[in-house]
Amino acid sequence: MKRRVFLEHLLKAIGGAGASSLLGAGSALLSTPAGAAGAGHTLVIVFLRGGWDGLNVAVPYGDANYYALRSSIAIPRPDSSQSRKVLDLNGYFGFHPSMASLHALYSKGMVAVMPAVHYPNPYQSHFAGQDMIEHSMAGEELTGWLARYLNETPDSGVQRAIALSDVLPRSLAGASTPASAFPDIASLNLASSPDDHAAISTVISDAYRYELPVNNPNSTTLRVIGSQLVSNLVELESAASIPVQNNATYPSSNFGRQLRQGASLIKSGLGVELITLSLGGWDTHSQEGGAEASGRMSTLLMNFSDSMSAFFTDIGGLSGNVTVIAMSEFGRTAAQNGSGGTDHGMATTWMAIGGSLKGGVYCPGGWPGLSATQLANSRYLKATIDYRSLFAEALKSRMGVSSVASILPGFDPIALGIFS
Repeated sequence: MKRRVFLEHLLKAIGGAGASSLLGAGSALLSTPAGAAGAGHTLVIVFLRGGWDGLNVAVPYGDANYYALRSSIAIPRPDSSQSRKVLDLNGYFGFHPSMASLHALYSKGMVAVMPAVHYPNPYQSHFAGQDMIEHSMAGEELTGWLARYLNETPDSGVQRAIALSDVLPRSLAGASTPASAFPDIASLNLASSPDDHAAISTVISDAYRYELPVNNPNSTTLRVIGSQLVSNLVELESAASIPVQNNATYPSSNFGRQLRQGASLIKSGLGVELITLSLGGWDTHSQEGGAEASGRMSTLLMNFSDSMSAFFTDIGGLSGNVTVIAMSEFGRTAAQNGSGGTDHGMATTWMAIGGSLKGGVYCPGGWPGLSATQLANSRYLKATIDYRSLFAEALKSRMGVSSVASILPGFDPIALGIFS
């Protein structure tokens, strides 16, 4: 990699995270975990940006109104004679046929499906909805919910959070402990030869050799970074390049590549507690497609499903130490529009996936329904779960948090019973 390109990646990885994040990235990236709050568990947050159509993800085929509202994009019932049809989950809900790989994980009890998740007083703006979820509190807030987790739990001295993205997501904004962003960890192969390694080391050493202002409280921290940054980033690349195991086959997509790198980080034993990544393209206002394999929604769901399946196959026996939360900022309208798509809605399907949870369909109080009188404004699916209850349960049951009051302020979660 050219030095300029490397430095651009480096600045993205450490920029905007604060001096303490720089210290974590530069001096303790590969330290042995010592009493990490997550107690050996990794929480992987997958944000499905664009507002995926939850009604065609976890299809409520038991609700006759579903078929009345979607004349051309509804997924045929499991007992249909068509080859591509709903993959049954519980006799009422089923997965889209392009989700066969995830359906296999569901059959093993590894997938908890929540078909109606949202938040009070919902927005129908992508950005406002994403901000609300990533901040996880009403009103203006500078820190994200994952950042507050890092700030409120013991610092293990390792790189606790890594975003597989160009920049840190808002969920990690304001973290006072290590949080870095790398769009492609494999691109950190900055030393293909000893001469290259020496040249890059010189560039970085030169950048830190100048005297810093005496009143800068981060001077010592920056000096440490300058002396250790290159070697630690090389080691991070090495950790992320651990071979795929158990004959797992990832899709040749950006999402598949990033999940493969996430699996390598988990297998490396570095003690990473949080991994975040995104999969976009879900804003299906037109030509969404139904069950057909070539449809827009089908293609997106196959990428998601096959990537998740490969990820858990790859990490194998570590699956019990990993929980994935797959979420989206909102769902789509119950009825399809005139362009063969769906418009911005409210509640949508969320999932928790892992080896140590109770698989099934979770809809407290029952399915809210799709009749005109059951829908909000006769258009939008209502929520049965406030998304923060899922966050709270994951934090308590898997990340060792005794109280979520400071992480999810002003919220009283309900018990979902997802985790065993």
